[in-house]
Parts: sequence; C-alpha cells; structure tokens
Amino acid sequence: MASSESKHCGRLLVIDEACEYLRLGKTKLHELMKEGDLQTVKIGRSTRFRTEDLEEFIESRLTRRGR
Repeated sequence: MASSESKHCGRLLVIDEACEYLRLGKTKLHELMKEGDLQTVKIGRSTRFRTEDLEEFIESRLTRRGR
C-alpha cells in the first residue's frame, strides 16, 4: 500500500492536493502563499507546489521542547 507521501513524490501538486498534503483548508493555504511562506510554481495561470517545498515548510515549523 502506497503512503500519501510516496504517492506525491516528484510531482507538482495542485492547490487541492497541497491542502490535503498539509491538512489545511484553501483559505489558510492562500494566506500562507500571500505571506510568502509557501513557494509556488506558476505555469500559465495555474499554481503548483513542489512536494520538497511543502516538506521544507513543515520542517521550518517544527517545534522543539526546551528542558
């Protein structure tokens, strides 16, 4: 059985797929795009997301618990 991550590996994702990947709604995704927190790929008038950029976004928001 393929995981969601391997299913999207190496592909450009459309907005709905990026929302699913990040478990976010479209409003929040558009907000992150507007703020420049998410990199996008423009192809004509279409917006796409590289999975590695979404992973970088996730990694940048990891929290560490202090001791």
